[in-house]
Amino acid sequence: MTGVQYDIQKFTTAAVTGNNNSPAALSVGCGKQTVIANFTAGATPTVAVAIQGSFDGVAWQTLVVTKEGVAAETKAISNTETTTAYFYYVISKGWWKYIRINLSANTNMTLNEGWLMEQGT
Repeated sequence: MTGVQYDIQKFTTAAVTGNNNSPAALSVGCGKQTVIANFTAGATPTVAVAIQGSFDGVAWQTLVVTKEGVAAETKAISNTETTTAYFYYVISKGWWKYIRINLSANTNMTLNEGWLMEQGT
């Protein structure tokens, strides 16, 4: 009997502010990929968060994700965050070798941690 493989890795090495990308995570090849982001909010905070994937680490595309923990789990390509918290974004389709977090329209939000959690057989 084989078990389910789990892997979790922190891919941010320092805080990310402004309209920037996080460093990229390198996947270990599991099926389900979830990005976990930890933000700290400042005064009048808001940020648009997009999860991006790439097969070569050069050409990036914005992925469709489902944000866990909200009343209506809807698929989206961007989520607006305004509070200090951990947020979980489940990648809806496919598998990506490289994953990163893209921040835009950022006002006083700091990405402190980015994690890639993978599970599969």
